[in-house]
Amino acid sequence: MKTTLTLFLLILSTVHISNAQNTFEETFPDTTNHTIRGLFKTQNGNYIAGGFGKGAGSGIDWDAQLIKFDSIGNIAWLKRYGTSVLEECYGVAPLNDGGIVMAGILEGPFPVKTLLMKTDNDGNLLWSKAFSNSTGGNEYAETIAVSADGSFGISGVTDDINGVNAHVIKTDGSGNFIWSAWYDIDPGLGSYPTKIAASNDGGFVLAGGLSSFSSMMIIKIDGTGNNQWSKGVNGFSAPNVRDIVQAKDDGFLVSGNGFSASRNSTDALLFKLDASGTLQWSKEFSFTGNCSAESIIATDDGGCALLCTIALSDTDSNASAFVRFDGAGN
Repeated sequence: MKTTLTLFLLILSTVHISNAQNTFEETFPDTTNHTIRGLFKTQNGNYIAGGFGKGAGSGIDWDAQLIKFDSIGNIAWLKRYGTSVLEECYGVAPLNDGGIVMAGILEGPFPVKTLLMKTDNDGNLLWSKAFSNSTGGNEYAETIAVSADGSFGISGVTDDINGVNAHVIKTDGSGNFIWSAWYDIDPGLGSYPTKIAASNDGGFVLAGGLSSFSSMMIIKIDGTGNNQWSKGVNGFSAPNVRDIVQAKDDGFLVSGNGFSASRNSTDALLFKLDASGTLQWSKEFSFTGNCSAESIIATDDGGCALLCTIALSDTDSNASAFVRFDGAGN
């Protein structure tokens, strides 16, 4: 394993963004409440954060929210999208036309629905769509991926008479429904995808956890929602998936964290599957304190660059570590 290349300090209760050129923190006013669930960097060096929030006196309902930061951390704008019911954004992604797409939930009236919204590059809402479960159960969208053809894959869980199962909705680039599919990977228990990524063959790959808390799950589906393969990666205690990307050799890299009994804390996890879902290698590593492997960038040698978070127990703060692995996991 390569040693840490870069270390950035992150103070809790702030938004912290860093790259090779700059590092900044932004603390929100005490009069507002915010939860950020997704972040991406724009082509001109700005940042878009998606989540949900409410201002002072806005009542109990949360609204979906976008925040734009400039390259040095100043808030350019903050926009909320909501009605008299609860709307929350859990996934956000950039579009080739400069727009932004968000996925989340619309809660009220029953049942909970999948929410899909598109804005222009200034955060102005262009359209909003809601999708209901055909069985009458609740839909909880967690993440969204944009395919090469501009269509969207929205992943989450459905909770209905059939149990709690992984769920994917596919729409075109205008938010028009194409298909939905359910995947009962852990019969009688529950499957919880937390990440979805578009694959090079026009399909999608999902990653998440199982109710048994004994393994991570990875599901590969084709462009029409058919399950091509599903795998469980065992050997970790209480694992959580944080990101999944397709490697340059068409395999898949998955990051996350799991509990280490020997350290009595959380370790960072990284593993690689080949294109057929066969485990090639896995890594469990730690720094000082609880660690989690977060965002992945695939590199040309089949490996990756990996951003990790570290809880600094002696300072009540977090740090970030940037780690590089080659295609063999070294």
